[in-house]
Amino acid sequence: MKELFNDGFGIHHAGMLRLDRNMMERMFEAKAIKVLCCTTTLVWGVNLPAHAVIIKGTQLYDSSRGASVDLSVLDVLQMFGRAGRPGMETSGVGYICTTEDKLTHYLDAVMAQHPIESKFVAGMVDSLNAEVSLGTVANIKEAITWIGYTYLFVRMRRNPVIYGMTHDEPADDPQLSNK
Repeated sequence: MKELFNDGFGIHHAGMLRLDRNMMERMFEAKAIKVLCCTTTLVWGVNLPAHAVIIKGTQLYDSSRGASVDLSVLDVLQMFGRAGRPGMETSGVGYICTTEDKLTHYLDAVMAQHPIESKFVAGMVDSLNAEVSLGTVANIKEAITWIGYTYLFVRMRRNPVIYGMTHDEPADDPQLSNK
């Protein structure tokens, strides 16, 4: 890390000590390093905007399958979402290095104008239980407020039919308390 740091580079991966990962995040955020090479773990857990994002390869090893698998389109979108954040950058660029047979798949997915729907319903019970055990949610009213901060809530209001509601339900129940 010391050798790379002097040249403006940093690294970040799940195998590093938490202290070292935090330092790399702070150094990148403070622009003390210009390039941060990292694994996909950074993309989901840390909000570090950048001007450019380069995805070097779209194959990941999945230990549960014992084989390499394609990087999910959602991961690609999440990574590219780091580039050119409004209020921080005036523009952003994303590069993807993949095999020729996968290029069309990723380009179509990234360029498509389809809204991304929430998949939170499947994990909501566990997440809500965690919030209850942490003491941040103590009753139904607080649970409704908590869910109101999720992307699921945003998508339920915008596209209610996908989530098993009628078009009128969000208008009749703006907080979706009944749902």
